[in-house]
Amino acid sequence: MYTSTGSRVRYADLHKLRAARCMAYSSWIRLQIDRREVSVATEEQGKHFIKNYAVAHMTAYSNYPRSLLEAMQVRSLIGPQGAIPEQDIRLSAFQLDPGTVYGGHAHAHPEIYIIIGGTAECRWGDETFTAEPGTVTHCPPNMSHAMRVTSSEPLRAIIIGWAPGGDRDILGSLSRILDPA
Repeated sequence: MYTSTGSRVRYADLHKLRAARCMAYSSWIRLQIDRREVSVATEEQGKHFIKNYAVAHMTAYSNYPRSLLEAMQVRSLIGPQGAIPEQDIRLSAFQLDPGTVYGGHAHAHPEIYIIIGGTAECRWGDETFTAEPGTVTHCPPNMSHAMRVTSSEPLRAIIIGWAPGGDRDILGSLSRILDPA
């Protein structure tokens, strides 16, 4: 076998060269993975901000079935139990696993969903629609709303609820499942 310069290369040398290239490429891949792992930032929080937060499963909530809680992850960012305390508003990061059905539920406070990832078929009252990144929804108090995640990736949203008229008891009331999935 000859190289482009015309010098002769033995098969064993060619095999060693290929093995060295594979090792170098493998090292490069490990380096890229290591860089990604290093670039994953840790949570930071100040008095007026939080970033690089993670969502987590709830162990129990209202009358929600265990299967739903296992498919749902939430992080209260701003609110009565939030990383940033505030009594009149609740802002949470929310995630549902692919295929999850979040049956009809309602609560006494108004709520807004801002969809930032994934897709879902939704029913808000008597209206049905597809939610996708960029969709913003409004749910008036006590209106049943439900969703089924249709994407292969989790549905991710920011949910905002508030105390209408400053009534903090309403904001503190729990959501209840009306139509079990």
